[in-house]
Amino acid sequence: MKIIDHPILGEVVLKKNIRSRNINVKITAEQIRVSLPFFSSYDDAISFVESKIEIIEKKRANLASKKRMFTIENPTRTFSFEMYLVPLPQKDYLRITKGNKIYITFPGTDNPLSFRSQKIFRGVFEHLLRKEAHRLFPDMLKQEANRCGFEYKDLRISSAHTRWGSCSSDKNINLNMYLLTLPEHLIRYVMLHELCHTKFMDHSSNFYKLLDEVSGGKSEEYKKELKGYSIG
Repeated sequence: MKIIDHPILGEVVLKKNIRSRNINVKITAEQIRVSLPFFSSYDDAISFVESKIEIIEKKRANLASKKRMFTIENPTRTFSFEMYLVPLPQKDYLRITKGNKIYITFPGTDNPLSFRSQKIFRGVFEHLLRKEAHRLFPDMLKQEANRCGFEYKDLRISSAHTRWGSCSSDKNINLNMYLLTLPEHLIRYVMLHELCHTKFMDHSSNFYKLLDEVSGGKSEEYKKELKGYSIG
C-alpha cells in the first residue's frame, strides 16, 4: 500500500489487489482509495487518477454538499457550544476555548472551503460533539426516564449517520452525538422516543399513544419538525 498527498485531491490511498483486473477509484468525502491489479505500478495508478481529476472532484463536491459546511460567515451553533472560524496570519490550525465559544484559528492564506480545511474543521467539531454528548446525555436521559417512569439498562453514544437513536431489546439506548445540533425539545423528544421502546419495541398504536402522552401531546408536531434536520 502507498499513500500520497496529492496537491489537488489531498490524501490518495493506493493499494494493490490480486483480484483486481482494472484500476478502480473509490471516492468518499474523506479520501480517495485506488485499487489496482498486482502487476500494475503505482505510477500507472497515479496517472489514471490524474486523468480522472475533474470527475473525482465533481463527485466529491456532490458528496460534500450533503454534509454540513463550516464557514466564516455562519458560526456553527449547537445545544451547548458555538464554533467560530477565524483566519489569522499563522501557519497552523489552532483551537481556543472561551466558555461555550470555540474559536478555530487557521492560516489566512488557506481557503476555508477547501477539502483539507473542511476535514480539519469537521474533525474538531465531531470531537467536541462526542465530548459534549458524553457529558450531557446521561443526565438528560435520566431526567426524562425519572420524570415519566421509564427504566433502561445502559446508554451508548454513537456517531452513525443513519439514525438519531435506537433501543435494543435488553433496554440499552443508543443516542447519536449529532442530537446536539437539534433544539433542546427535539433532543428530549428523541430520548423519549427511545425510552418508549423500553415498553414497546415496535411502532404500534400503543407505542405512539405512550409517546404522545409523555411528550405532552406534541409527538406528531415534533416528529414533523425533526424531519427538517439531517444527521451530519
